[in-house]
Amino acid sequence: MVLLDTYAWIEYLKDTDRGKAVKDILESNSATYTSAISIAETSRWLHKNGLDVRKGIGNITSLSIVLPLSEDILVEGGIMHVELRKTQKDIGMIDALIYTTGQIYSMDVLTGDPHLKGLPGVQML
Repeated sequence: MVLLDTYAWIEYLKDTDRGKAVKDILESNSATYTSAISIAETSRWLHKNGLDVRKGIGNITSLSIVLPLSEDILVEGGIMHVELRKTQKDIGMIDALIYTTGQIYSMDVLTGDPHLKGLPGVQML
């Protein structure tokens, strides 16, 4: 089981070399998940780049299980954000929420985001 973060999905949608690695994971028949907050982030990126938002989000929802932002994720994510900011001064709340989702569900987070590099349970693309 792996949680794909927004970075991974954007690489997949751009069809980059890193995106091909994401595609391999998606095709490996292992369970893949996405945090609901990544839908908003990816939607923003798709729209900003003049791409078909519904088609892009449809790819995500058809290829992974979207996990909701539960109260536990939101509460723990706020705490995690404070803790991560002690060493990563510019890490955003969304990154903290995605990372917390992985921690709560005991899944590795697949990303290329340097803010998450070196954290337990993070696989870098």
